[in-house]
Amino acid sequence: GMGNYKDSKLEALAKRGNGNFAYLDNEREAEKVLVEEFAQTIFTVANDVFLNVDFNPALVKEYRLIGFDNKHDAIADSISELEGGEVGSGHALLSVFEIVPTDMNSSMSKVPGNPYEIAELNLAYSSPLKPEVEKQTFKAPLNFDDIMIADSSFRFASSVVMFGNMLKQSKYAKDINLEQVQQLAVTAAESHNHLQMEFIELVQKAKKIYNPKKKKKGND
Repeated sequence: GMGNYKDSKLEALAKRGNGNFAYLDNEREAEKVLVEEFAQTIFTVANDVFLNVDFNPALVKEYRLIGFDNKHDAIADSISELEGGEVGSGHALLSVFEIVPTDMNSSMSKVPGNPYEIAELNLAYSSPLKPEVEKQTFKAPLNFDDIMIADSSFRFASSVVMFGNMLKQSKYAKDINLEQVQQLAVTAAESHNHLQMEFIELVQKAKKIYNPKKKKKGND
């Protein structure tokens, strides 16, 4: 359809049917969804996937999971059961947390070779071939880097997160502007990656919409 796009309804339908949905507005997006990502959604390699992150309270004072505001009611309701998701072949998912470090965190993160772990990640899933639940545990060391020397994939993801927060008019995005989003994305984007380049184009369009240049008034 053209217009009146109900993202929430499509999300609900896809979740009920253990499926996926996508919005195709141009040829490149169709190629991405129907060619590049198709194999990732049709061949399931893990069912009921849960990932739980336990932060070390000695190092993290507060935290929030960015981008899951629509899960708030389900999480707040203690009776609700949250289903784990399916993971397809070649599928990748990046979760982004914002944390408030403790004083101990701020001082120890600058010490080379410190032995502290900021969080423990617990992964649980079942194979499509057998119902037994498999569990794995991973440790997250305290090894922060400045954003500008971090891996380009993390810098680009950060720019996408910043852009999303601005579009949602999040109270956490008051100190972010579109120029910062664009600059960070440009430092991380690969020129041959048309999806990343398209994101930069979207940010540029947003700058024109939300920050239009004021026309100078004539002397007459």
